[in-house]
Amino acid sequence: MKKLFLSTLILAGLSFTACNNANSSDVREETAEAVDEMQESFETERAELKASMEEMGRDIDNKIAEIDAKMEEAGDDMKAELEQQKAKLQAAKNDLDREMEELGNEIADNWEQFKQDFNNWKEETFDEL
Repeated sequence: MKKLFLSTLILAGLSFTACNNANSSDVREETAEAVDEMQESFETERAELKASMEEMGRDIDNKIAEIDAKMEEAGDDMKAELEQQKAKLQAAKNDLDREMEELGNEIADNWEQFKQDFNNWKEETFDEL
């Protein structure tokens, strides 16, 4: 999102310097269009990431349900192992819920960092599961 901010500043600067030109209204329109396009791009990325996170949450919930079903028929030794797997999955789900809450907050200023942190978390978490 820093790129968006910097791009906006550059476009605004161009807009202000172009005010002396006869084409200043054209520059303002182009600047506004560019800002709108960047905002749409941000919103699209955000929606795609949210959908991906929701799908991951459903996958985790399904795995937990499968473990619960296995536990009903498992012996004591197997139950202990299944409990450990379930605990890891529940911890991952809790982390994912926190990430989704952060996504819901205003993160425009740190969008690129948020995406990088989330992708790192996803790789680390799902490699273990």
